[in-house]
Amino acid sequence: MTPFLFPIRVTVRRYTTDEFGDRRVTAEFTVPGCSTVMRSGSSLTRSSWTSSDEFRQQVFTRLRLLAPSTADVRADDEVVLPGGEVFRVDGTPSAPTHPWTGWRPGVVAQLLRVTG
Repeated sequence: MTPFLFPIRVTVRRYTTDEFGDRRVTAEFTVPGCSTVMRSGSSLTRSSWTSSDEFRQQVFTRLRLLAPSTADVRADDEVVLPGGEVFRVDGTPSAPTHPWTGWRPGVVAQLLRVTG
């Protein structure tokens, strides 16, 4: 049983880099029973001028993924949400464990998407 009222199923993609620097998918699997939460300051816009006088605008979107304790989410994985949005795992996900009982409530991963 999932603790979320409206759980979602996400797709996780794991990559390796070959000798030419190209990324290749080595694993792709789904994780049911997840939820996402907006992080504070979840959307940030940054504007800048490039050296060729072109205007550039980037939007940083941050989410927090809450997944079951059995989820194998790692740093630098990509997470695809049900709507098709692709986020990158930002840092190492945390999987706290209760020190006396060994209970694991789940995995928490910080997600980041940069557009622009």
